[in-house]
Amino acid sequence: MGRSVIRDDFEVSPKCAIWTRRRCDGARPPRVLVVDDYVDTADAVGMVLAVDGFPTEVVYSGRQAIEASERWHPDIVLLDIWMPDMSGLQVAAHLRSSTGVPQPILVGHSALSAPGDLQAAKDAGFDAYCSKPTDADKLAPLLRYLCDADRNSSAPRA
Repeated sequence: MGRSVIRDDFEVSPKCAIWTRRRCDGARPPRVLVVDDYVDTADAVGMVLAVDGFPTEVVYSGRQAIEASERWHPDIVLLDIWMPDMSGLQVAAHLRSSTGVPQPILVGHSALSAPGDLQAAKDAGFDAYCSKPTDADKLAPLLRYLCDADRNSSAPRA
């Protein structure tokens, strides 16, 4: 992916791109919805985030992601892109077009990492994008950074 400077105020690592200045409300630990059709991957990421103090819910399809988002109102959706029933891009477009519900921070989490993949995610309304594999110990700091109201610290390395 190469190094990028996004929004001219912070630098991101080669594995992640961050395009947003949106943030969580910071009143509580951010709720994270993990979406991946690979059950083992989804469960492992959910477990790591739960151990790090994030309330998490794990689902395994795009349709389940939409249902869980409407019911649970996560602050962050960590969303795989390539899923069989509904792509992460379709899920993002649906969530972004929903009115009357809180808009979560959308983080793409996929093995797809060509420049066109990142641009498609950005165009679909994603706030950030991380290429798999992502080091488990780097994911929680990244999500905290995305929810940090201050953002005076530098971006974490992912």
